[in-house]
Amino acid sequence: MEITGIIEQVLPVQTGVSKSSNKEWREGGFILNTEGQYPKKVCINIFGKKLDEICPVVGQRVTVHVEIDSREWKGKWFTKVSAWKMEQSGQSPVSVPPAQPQPTPSTTPTLDAMGVTGHPAADFGTAQSAGDDDLPF
Repeated sequence: MEITGIIEQVLPVQTGVSKSSNKEWREGGFILNTEGQYPKKVCINIFGKKLDEICPVVGQRVTVHVEIDSREWKGKWFTKVSAWKMEQSGQSPVSVPPAQPQPTPSTTPTLDAMGVTGHPAADFGTAQSAGDDDLPF
């Protein structure tokens, strides 16, 4: 399977030692922002020696060949998307704006600090009927 998009973030490499074989392992990855009318963000993993072959760069437009695998653990299912090949898609890298920092509790103003105390909740009007919006679902 192939997924095309722009690399939004490169994830740090994690290392460890296998309990069963006692061998070292490495795993990295990246976030790919897909294209189309409804773009999606996909976390793609790179495992082992593929880390030496696949070098993601933020802003690069690529086509990634992936394997999708799901497995069950304690009654829950988990899915992993692993890259086995990556090709640059003809265009030069584009600039991607840096992620916005998340506010911390010490910098987030409270309603009291903004002078909003004792006000009732906002009235958002009546609910729309199911056919009044343009959502695709």
